[in-house]
Order: sequence, then structure tokens, then C-alpha cells
Amino acid sequence: MKPIVVGLLLALAGVQVQAHGRLEAYEICTSMTFTSGKNKCISALRNYEYFDPWAIDVCIGMSFDAGKLECIANIGDKIFDAYDVIACEKENSFDSGKNRCLKAVGQPF
Repeated sequence: MKPIVVGLLLALAGVQVQAHGRLEAYEICTSMTFTSGKNKCISALRNYEYFDPWAIDVCIGMSFDAGKLECIANIGDKIFDAYDVIACEKENSFDSGKNRCLKAVGQPF
């Protein structure tokens, strides 16, 4: 009986982590300028279960809505090392460079 209970607790913990990542990723959408972009963003979030908190911050800081939408696709269901994300942000001035970098360094969740 104990292994079943432990398994259920671990499964629930995993679900909470995933939901929390999606909730944080919603901030990407709220940072967008136009309503149409926000709607596309919310729709794009539904395609993924997990968002890395470090990578979310990079997406939020992007300059344009199109870059933020691309960023969601690049970080969704991927994990990142903090130093990789920091490097992507600091070594690239433009959204396009940050997105290329995030796409390259992300690992499947």
C-alpha cells in the first residue's frame, strides 16, 4: 500500500510543477502589446505542459510580440541550465538571436 501512496504523491507533485510552469508562462502573454497577440499566446501555451522559469523570464523580456510567440515554441516542454539561459540573454541583443539560442540549448522535459 505504501508504494502506491508514494507513487500517487510523486505524480501529484509533478502535475503541480507543470501547472505552475504554465501559470508563470502566462506572464509572457500578459506582457504582449496587442490583444490578438495575447490570444495567440494563450492558445500556444495549451500546446505544452512545462515551461522552465529561467527561460520564461527571457521570453517576457523580448521586445516584440512575434518574438515572444516564437519563444513559447522554443521553450515549451524543455528544460534549461540557468547559465545557458543567461548566456542566451546576455550574448544576443535581438529577439531572433535569443530565440535561436534558446532553441539550441533546450533539452526535452
